[in-house]
This record gives sequence, C-alpha cells and structure tokens, in this order.
Amino acid sequence: MRLRRGLPEYLQATKAWATLKPGPRALYIERKRRYTGSNNGRIVLSHCTAAEAINVSRNTVGAYFDDLAERGLTAMTRAPTL
Repeated sequence: MRLRRGLPEYLQATKAWATLKPGPRALYIERKRRYTGSNNGRIVLSHCTAAEAINVSRNTVGAYFDDLAERGLTAMTRAPTL
C-alpha cells in the first residue's frame, strides 16, 4: 500500500498555513517527510538536525518549532534531554 505523504489540501486552505512564514513551513515539510505512517508521536528531530536539514542556524530553528506548536501544526510529545 502506498502512503500519501504530500501536504493535504485541507491544511493548505487553513489560515494557520496561509500565514506561516517560509522557515516554519520548511520545518513542517521536513517533519512530514520523516513521518512513515506508523511513527506518529515518535518523530525525533533535534534542533541541530532540523537546522541542518533546512539549512538554517541552530539558534533560528527553535522559533520555528515554537511557531508550529502555537498554530497547532505540531506538538511535543516528549521533553528534550541531553
């Protein structure tokens, strides 16, 4: 069975998506790319890895995670650890 991993039309039609800046959009797409269909709630993506994947500073990507969470487009299921 082939899973659809693209951005659904209903998401693109929301105000939350329409007003999202390019950086957080890129992060959302990177997180979506890592979704396999069975790992919801278990997608591990550190700030360092995310920053490297979307080609921004590690210090920049934190605000992108916050923006996605504020808009309800992502949620942290486990607190970060060192």
